[in-house]
Amino acid sequence: MKLSGNKNIFFQGIAYPLSLLYGAVIRVRNLLFDWNILKQQEFPFPVISVGNITVGGTGKTPMVEYLAGLFKDQYKVGILSRGYGRQSSGFVMAQSGMGTAILGDELFQIYGKFPDVFVAACADRNKGMKALDSAAGGLDMALLDDAYQHRYIARDVNILLIDYHRLLDEDELLPLGNLREPEREKYRADVIVVTKCPLNISPLDQRLLKKRIAPRPYQAIFFTSFSYGALKPVFPHSIVFAPDFSGVENPPKVILVSGIANPEPFERTLQAMFPKNEVMRYADHYGYRAKDIAEIEKRLSKTETSSGMVITTEKDAVKIREQQSLISNPQSWFYVPVAFTFVNEGDKELFDQKILGYVQKNQRNNLLHRKSSPGI
Repeated sequence: MKLSGNKNIFFQGIAYPLSLLYGAVIRVRNLLFDWNILKQQEFPFPVISVGNITVGGTGKTPMVEYLAGLFKDQYKVGILSRGYGRQSSGFVMAQSGMGTAILGDELFQIYGKFPDVFVAACADRNKGMKALDSAAGGLDMALLDDAYQHRYIARDVNILLIDYHRLLDEDELLPLGNLREPEREKYRADVIVVTKCPLNISPLDQRLLKKRIAPRPYQAIFFTSFSYGALKPVFPHSIVFAPDFSGVENPPKVILVSGIANPEPFERTLQAMFPKNEVMRYADHYGYRAKDIAEIEKRLSKTETSSGMVITTEKDAVKIREQQSLISNPQSWFYVPVAFTFVNEGDKELFDQKILGYVQKNQRNNLLHRKSSPGI
């Protein structure tokens, strides 16, 4: 392990031995699973895990949403997450009327988009999966969100996400760096998805990147980027439609508000559209309070024209929407939806076929397919 030059010596002196100790514990734990000393619980339906090795955002929620959209018309789908940032405890099944305090912001966002999918939060994944399967009356398949390290549940497909801007070979184990596990644990993945790539990444750069990641023959690798959609109102009832500033020579000044792990792609995209901007960053999964809303609106009132706007992320929008009573100018608040897009032509179809093939192949013999046609 090498020491990073961009960290102060005092921190490195403390973090380096802790990182070695942490790495030793993680290696032993993984070996116990590999040797079948620590047992994995199998379920009578295919399980797909989406996760990462790096602490922070790599695009797990957009990937889970993509998979939910891929499967929801053919299978009875369950989604299980720990529900990070929620104030509730134990097993919670998503239901109408629940907010981010109970579900967490990411699960609340997912449930809002897929109300017919069975969505639940539970820190204990084994108990949570059993409870989710029971509450759904028997699942056809399940998606495990942020579960690469949660090995007590057996999975049929392990999808590992790697941020293009934070490659594994450039990082160190916690607390010296941001790796949850040693880099070599990437080989547990069946599918590797490199996220947040430039849309114009060249075939040569992809080959060089693939060489660095060094996938094994059984591992499929895909290069993806984020696709940001048109502006949408945070409070739909307050405005009939969102303005379109594409091609406008002098767009208004905007306040960019985010509480996500890595806001740089969001900010970079919006700054290209709105050169006159002010950035306000909050911690990941931040719960906006009255004083935060007041400060944002104070800055909004100081914009050069009355057409100034607040633009936030989709994940932040679900929490800000719950603070509607505190917002005096709701028609000025917008968010940008985000989705996965595959860089290479044909990769979407290849990815879909591969993942669907995994699920079809791993349907358990003791589970009959419960749906005779899509949409049932």
